Amino acid sequence: MVVIDVKMLSGFTPTMSSIEELENKGQVMKTEVKNDHVLFYLENVFGRADSFTFSAEQSNLVFNIQPAPGMVYD
Repeated sequence: MVVIDVKMLSGFTPTMSSIEELENKGQVMKTEVKNDHVLFYLENVFGRADSFTFSAEQSNLVFNIQPAPGMVYD
């Protein structure tokens, strides 16, 4: 199993419909939104390259937005 932890930029929130669509299409096994992180759980990623996208919307105006990390755990 692989876990992808995406930290949201300050002032942004994930669009839940785009996250639910990933689950419905079977691109990810499970998702969780905790605090300012989106966690994606994937299975069976042996030797193949996958990509997926999700949307986020700006919920608060924040100046000087800094990059946010994304971490992948195996």
